[in-house]
Amino acid sequence: AFAPTAAMPGWLRAFADHQPVSVGTNAIRSLTDGAAAGGDVLYAIGWMIAMLIVFVPLASSLYNKA
Repeated sequence: AFAPTAAMPGWLRAFADHQPVSVGTNAIRSLTDGAAAGGDVLYAIGWMIAMLIVFVPLASSLYNKA
Protein backbone atom coordinates (compact mmCIF):
# COMPACT_ATOMS: atom_id res chain seq x y z
CA ALA A 1 0.00 0.00 0.00
CA PHE A 2 2.87 2.38 0.73
CA ALA A 3 5.67 1.21 -1.56
CA PRO A 4 5.54 1.41 -5.35
CA THR A 5 5.60 -2.05 -6.87
CA ALA A 6 7.70 -0.94 -9.85
CA ALA A 7 10.88 -1.21 -7.73
CA MET A 8 10.11 -4.78 -6.60
CA PRO A 9 11.43 -7.99 -8.19
CA GLY A 10 9.07 -9.58 -10.71
CA TRP A 11 7.77 -12.40 -8.49
CA LEU A 12 7.11 -10.03 -5.59
CA ARG A 13 5.51 -7.42 -7.85
CA ALA A 14 3.05 -10.02 -9.19
CA PHE A 15 2.11 -11.02 -5.64
CA ALA A 16 1.84 -7.43 -4.39
CA ASP A 17 -0.24 -6.22 -7.34
CA HIS A 18 -2.91 -8.89 -6.94
CA GLN A 19 -3.44 -9.21 -3.19
CA PRO A 20 -6.68 -7.82 -1.71
CA VAL A 21 -5.04 -5.00 0.24
CA SER A 22 -3.25 -3.60 -2.81
CA VAL A 23 -6.34 -3.93 -4.97
CA GLY A 24 -8.48 -2.10 -2.39
CA THR A 25 -5.85 0.59 -1.95
CA ASN A 26 -5.63 1.16 -5.70
CA ALA A 27 -9.42 1.41 -5.91
CA ILE A 28 -9.54 3.97 -3.10
CA ARG A 29 -6.71 5.97 -4.68
CA SER A 30 -8.52 6.02 -8.03
CA LEU A 31 -11.78 7.10 -6.42
CA THR A 32 -10.22 9.90 -4.37
CA ASP A 33 -8.10 11.19 -7.27
CA GLY A 34 -11.16 11.53 -9.47
CA ALA A 35 -9.63 9.25 -12.10
CA ALA A 36 -11.55 6.58 -13.99
CA ALA A 37 -11.74 3.84 -11.37
CA GLY A 38 -14.01 1.29 -13.00
CA GLY A 39 -11.54 -1.57 -13.35
CA ASP A 40 -9.95 -1.05 -9.94
CA VAL A 41 -13.28 -0.88 -8.17
CA LEU A 42 -14.66 -3.96 -9.94
CA TYR A 43 -11.50 -5.89 -9.09
CA ALA A 44 -11.81 -4.88 -5.42
CA ILE A 45 -15.49 -5.85 -5.35
CA GLY A 46 -14.55 -9.20 -6.91
CA TRP A 47 -12.06 -9.83 -4.11
CA MET A 48 -14.68 -8.94 -1.49
CA ILE A 49 -17.24 -11.31 -3.02
CA ALA A 50 -14.67 -14.11 -3.25
CA MET A 51 -13.70 -13.69 0.40
CA LEU A 52 -17.35 -13.70 1.45
CA ILE A 53 -17.98 -16.89 -0.54
CA VAL A 54 -15.07 -18.59 1.20
CA PHE A 55 -15.25 -17.25 4.75
CA VAL A 56 -18.98 -16.95 5.52
CA PRO A 57 -19.61 -20.71 5.21
CA LEU A 58 -16.38 -21.43 7.06
CA ALA A 59 -17.30 -19.10 9.93
CA SER A 60 -20.84 -20.46 10.05
CA SER A 61 -19.67 -24.05 10.27
CA LEU A 62 -17.13 -23.22 12.99
CA TYR A 63 -19.77 -21.29 14.93
CA ASN A 64 -22.25 -24.17 14.71
CA LYS A 65 -19.63 -26.61 16.04
CA ALA A 66 -19.11 -24.44 19.12
